[in-house]
Amino acid sequence: MPDYQVLRQKYPRFIYQTSQWRVEDQQFFAQWHFRTQASSGKDIEFRPSLSLPLADSRQLQNGTENNQSVDPQIMTQLVFHIGLVEMFSYWKATASPEIIIQAGNLNKQQLQFWQNLLIQGMGEYFYVNQLPFWKNEFVRLKVASTNQIDQPLAGLAHSSIKTDGYLVPLGGGKDSIVSLTLMKQFLGKEAEEKIIAAAINPTEAIKQTAQLAHIRLIDIQRQLDPQLLRLNQQGFLNGHTPFSALIAFTTTLVAYLYKLDNIVLSNELSANEPTLFWQNQPINHQYSKSFDFETKFRDYLDELMNQSINHQQKSAAMAKRSQIHYFSFLRPLYELQIARLFTQVGKKYFSIFRSCNVGQKEGIWCGQCPKCLFAFVMIFPFVGEKKTETIFGQNLFADHQLLPLAYQLVGARIDREQNVKPFECVGTQLESLVAFWLATRSYQKRQQTLPFILQQFKQKIFPQYHDLDQQANQIFGNFNQRHFLPKKLATFLKKITDVKIKNL
Repeated sequence: MPDYQVLRQKYPRFIYQTSQWRVEDQQFFAQWHFRTQASSGKDIEFRPSLSLPLADSRQLQNGTENNQSVDPQIMTQLVFHIGLVEMFSYWKATASPEIIIQAGNLNKQQLQFWQNLLIQGMGEYFYVNQLPFWKNEFVRLKVASTNQIDQPLAGLAHSSIKTDGYLVPLGGGKDSIVSLTLMKQFLGKEAEEKIIAAAINPTEAIKQTAQLAHIRLIDIQRQLDPQLLRLNQQGFLNGHTPFSALIAFTTTLVAYLYKLDNIVLSNELSANEPTLFWQNQPINHQYSKSFDFETKFRDYLDELMNQSINHQQKSAAMAKRSQIHYFSFLRPLYELQIARLFTQVGKKYFSIFRSCNVGQKEGIWCGQCPKCLFAFVMIFPFVGEKKTETIFGQNLFADHQLLPLAYQLVGARIDREQNVKPFECVGTQLESLVAFWLATRSYQKRQQTLPFILQQFKQKIFPQYHDLDQQANQIFGNFNQRHFLPKKLATFLKKITDVKIKNL
């Protein structure tokens, strides 16, 4: 019997037991209690937590009488929802057949949202562990709450959130730097007053980015329960969880606390492409960065806002959207377009930005992972060999060991086998192919010898395509209309993204 079946029999239920928060010494603290119920023997308990600085602790002491304060009931509901995302990180250890939610209420539509996020957002986890998630009731979500507070997020429709405030989550890489830099250009002199950055467990690269941009950074500290790490070492199940969904719900709480009505993400068009298909199901490492998730999350916030309004008010209320406007500034663009923008507006960040997950804690580019190679090939066509080598410390095109990763990035068919895109936040296979082609053309224009990887692409990959010029122009001429950008921001972004291949 596979190990996952043993675990599921031994631990048939995962319980989201409680959700709590408090204010202490100008800090906001939240904690959740999860319990994996054993059929025999001892249950496994988890108590992860989160903390962040407050703008003013009196916000939560004065109640709603002061129009600068926040509603404790809304805070309770927001913290409960962050816990719903957090529970995936702990449920995954055993893949228990039932998830029992005791910490708060969810209606049928809300349960559907979480069921979808569980299946779509955990797709990579299911694939890596070979779990048959497509079978009926592989996992069931149930509500068994005694909490009688019904839908307090309706208060968001009447809160004191100020207009034209922007919360920009930072990730340390080029994408969020582009969003932050362009938002500063768009807002002009008002930028430092209207923009606040935020990050969960910010790296040194993130802190330096905010400092260099002269933007305040909200340092959100997320503490995993160490019990989870111990279980991983003991052979319990592990895998990817939808971290961007955690960012979505956490930044909603931060936006509410800081009275900001816009959350400006940096998720791009490329995130919509599935990593692979398995059992006729799309498996997308970046699902919670996708337009599908963005749409569902926005609708979820609106539904939470409107559902407790009485019948006479409901028709008017449903015409409104939540005062917190969640959208991705870079949604119309491919990663290759964003890389071009980064080399134009983000030059002062070249020495500090980092996208490498392997070297994240040390603040380095490891030079051996898909993220490093992808970032390298994205930037290379726009700044050339010398500058790109300076950023990464080496020419990754010359590393023979990276050839398999290069083939994976473009989905190359070698020896009759199709390479699968890496489980990383990388662009589409087509734009990666175009980037390798542009890099090759850069060497050829200068009559320089091609490094190893580009030699292999010239011999084995590029001959399979006859329209890379046209594909490149289609990518750089793209401005996808499926987005939620405010009209003025969309117009601003479109004006600076027009480019033809002859100009590269």
